[in-house]
Amino acid sequence: LVCAANDLIPLITAANDLAAMDPINIPTFVTLVSTITLRNALGEVTERDVSSDSRTVIEVTVGQELVTVSGNRVSGTGAGGGAVRLKISFAGFGDDAGTLTKFITVRIVAFAGLELLAMPYPRYANSVSDVTLNLIGCSDLYQEAEAALYAVTTSLLEDGSSVRELLEVTSNSTFQNGNPNVITLDGSLMTGLRSGSATITGNWNGQQSPFLDMRVTGARV
Repeated sequence: LVCAANDLIPLITAANDLAAMDPINIPTFVTLVSTITLRNALGEVTERDVSSDSRTVIEVTVGQELVTVSGNRVSGTGAGGGAVRLKISFAGFGDDAGTLTKFITVRIVAFAGLELLAMPYPRYANSVSDVTLNLIGCSDLYQEAEAALYAVTTSLLEDGSSVRELLEVTSNSTFQNGNPNVITLDGSLMTGLRSGSATITGNWNGQQSPFLDMRVTGARV
């Protein structure tokens, strides 16, 4: 018995979870395709799709609260992130000894919050967040930075270890500037005006990020 899903490593979330929203777009269900391989006395091999066969049964052995199963479709319930263990059985050969069994794991992803970073502008390979904007050389111009907003998702691996992922949603977000006298904010682009501090926040799908405390200094770089 071979069981395949519509993803090599099935990841799903609940229909009401923000992990399903653009631009994250994690699917809210996975469709399982079960096939059996038959070999006759001549050694000829054929495959048969038994996904819709009444003798194919899908059971949730771990994580029952995280998914619902309808036919060969597995959907997230919205009860959080985790790892779901599925047992697929095909009892098409008359007795228990003839039952074919396959186990697969589906990871359930859940939205856990937002994280706001200050990235160099323009970005470069391996750039890191820096909340300080300095004067550039001998000029009276200040550095620029981009407010980069990330959705945080969580799930579990089969061994129980936690997975935390950041998925950028900057282009789908809005930002607010707590001190326009110190920093200008054009979309997500922050530019220093004078020494001081400013608090920046980001919003995505009705969720607000923690504060990002930016600092503008008279130091030169």
